[in-house]
Amino acid sequence: MNLDWLNIRPLNGDIKGGFEELVCQLARVENIPNKKQFIRVAAPDGGVESYCILINGDEYGWQAKFFSSMDDSQWTQLDKSFKTAFAKHPNLKKYIICIPLDRQDPRIITKKGTVVKHFMDVWKEQVSEWETFSNSNGRTIEFEYWGNSELLDRLSKPENDGKLNYWFGKEEFSDNWFKQKLEESILNLGKRYTPEINFDLPIGKIFEGLARDKFFKEQFTTHLDDLLIKYHQAISNIKSEDVKDTLKQVESLIAQFKQLYEQINFEEISIIEQEALSTILESCSEIVDKLIYQLYELDSEEKKAKKEKKEYVSDTNRYGWDIEHFRKFKISIGELNVFINSKTVWLSNNPVLILRGEAGIGKSHLLADIAKKREARNQFTILLLGQQFSTTEDPWSQIIKLLQIDCKRDILLAALNSKAESSGSRILIFIDAINEGKGKVIWKNHLASFIATIKRFPNLGVVFSIRTSYERLLIPDMVIEKKQVTTITHYGFANHEYEASKLFFENYKIKQPSIPLLHPEFSNPLFLKLFCEGLFKKGLHV
Repeated sequence: MNLDWLNIRPLNGDIKGGFEELVCQLARVENIPNKKQFIRVAAPDGGVESYCILINGDEYGWQAKFFSSMDDSQWTQLDKSFKTAFAKHPNLKKYIICIPLDRQDPRIITKKGTVVKHFMDVWKEQVSEWETFSNSNGRTIEFEYWGNSELLDRLSKPENDGKLNYWFGKEEFSDNWFKQKLEESILNLGKRYTPEINFDLPIGKIFEGLARDKFFKEQFTTHLDDLLIKYHQAISNIKSEDVKDTLKQVESLIAQFKQLYEQINFEEISIIEQEALSTILESCSEIVDKLIYQLYELDSEEKKAKKEKKEYVSDTNRYGWDIEHFRKFKISIGELNVFINSKTVWLSNNPVLILRGEAGIGKSHLLADIAKKREARNQFTILLLGQQFSTTEDPWSQIIKLLQIDCKRDILLAALNSKAESSGSRILIFIDAINEGKGKVIWKNHLASFIATIKRFPNLGVVFSIRTSYERLLIPDMVIEKKQVTTITHYGFANHEYEASKLFFENYKIKQPSIPLLHPEFSNPLFLKLFCEGLFKKGLHV
């Protein structure tokens, strides 16, 4: 197999960036004994594009350079990168340099009997210098080279077919390809999607968990930051020695929580240990309750002692401010615990969602709207419509035809997985209205295996929308019982009727009623839309 490295897919318009990302993806799946964690490094890279940490704390680092030739300036860049990695990574034990060039070693001897130095010769000299430098600083580092041959060997493995397809394909899976496919699906939705009267609903935040993106991380860190602020406010002024032991218990639990949180690798999609995190917070909440009770008791005992001495007793609780701060801290604990146990976090670990709802409730609109918002964030979504599944063939065969691509299922999914790795967000596959078309025939028999296939690719997620009345008919019991999916009900504009009706009335130039619309029908987006259209067509507007 021969590859033209100049034809590698650019990342953010940069071929160099594409090469670096491909190297990191190959490094991520490299079979390394005792590997504990893999970390992709953002710029500035600290001398490595990525590194892995072994169980014993040792580190292996990868440095990628998209060089087309090797002269003094290139070797100087490599030396600078290594010295940076050496300084920034004290546990570095192996340094892997990746360049899309093979090391020439022709052993050519001139007429004068001297050997001409080629790439391999200079490499050996440079490695010798680096080893001497490392040894003089009390460290031993092994150096490895991934060149054209080594990279091609890895790309030729069957498990990397998807990476090869993605990084050296052309139009398929490009940003423009995703944009065109999404636009086609939205056009086919017709009146089901009306962006001009779009109303944001809280349910949209759940999709950030599915995406496992930076916005999901922000949700998590916002809750944690609030908790830590409240925690420091609560402990900063308390002076009583009588609650010192209880306070130490709180401090210990917060330290345990922070340690467990810091082990979460959001970028590499490590599992978030919901149960362990939640257990710590529940224990912390109980200890805070105990501490608040102790403060009340202390105040009561002090007042009692003063009364016995016939001293003045204030009605104010001496520890009132401390109690108030700890109450706020406890509320923050509860809010973070609710988030950790939420479907948003569950979906970050298990990205398979069934979105159910009644007819006209806005499921199709929601999926299209989420897809468009993701597109604006440079995230990628494939939107497929149930009505397009028109045969009884297995779903994957039909999806490949709908996407108009020529490859096998696993290569398709692996290519999408590579695309997602490079974008910092899962690629989501939305299959809208699986009760339509031939869905009533195919999904009952294929849904479980479809989900199992998707789950082999950690950077992909899938959402099925279904009309509630078809749920028992199309969703196998085993899928629910084995918790293979998360199910969420879409209630339309429920609890947001006033804001939604105001938006619709303004769009159709209809005068807003002086009293809220309390009829439950107005929580149904389709009803509200038809209601406004009817008034507008009859001229009953401003």
